[in-house]
Amino acid sequence: RNENAPVTADLDALPLPDFGDPSASYVIEDDSCENLEPLYNDSLTHYNFMTGRGCPFNCDFCSNSVLHPIFQGRGPQLRQRSVDSVIRELALVKKTFRNLASVSSNDELFGMRPQWLFEFAKRYKEEIGLAFHCDIHPAYVTEEKIAALSAMGLKTISMGIQSGNEHIRLEFFGRNT
Repeated sequence: RNENAPVTADLDALPLPDFGDPSASYVIEDDSCENLEPLYNDSLTHYNFMTGRGCPFNCDFCSNSVLHPIFQGRGPQLRQRSVDSVIRELALVKKTFRNLASVSSNDELFGMRPQWLFEFAKRYKEEIGLAFHCDIHPAYVTEEKIAALSAMGLKTISMGIQSGNEHIRLEFFGRNT
């Protein structure tokens, strides 16, 4: 019944994750409350993060096709953290978890803005240097972007094609690619 709140436009204003004292973490499962941190502990080898929020597309199968009209007029549809903010988070994670071997961006469209991607790739290679995974959109793939991702330590990449048939892609998936 309440009006929707505005989107958080300045993602750098959000705090970095708190991986502080794990003894202050509690998990409730199967009617039992335990003092532990099940996800972020010394056995963590892979970490997921986000550099931005939003997507410019309205593919029928995606939650963004529902979220866009709900948040229309409530702030920018696409929001991006600064490279500095993302590198600070990843440096914190790398320092905190000794066994960390890889990271993965969970953005819908990683590297949509080329200048951001090129700056990130350079700093990532110099300051983080772990195996890297991301998701990209076919409309935003360029040789320059792939070269930058490869040089920074890209190990795997995911890209949703949905269908090679243009009619099916447009009529059934709403995927204008």
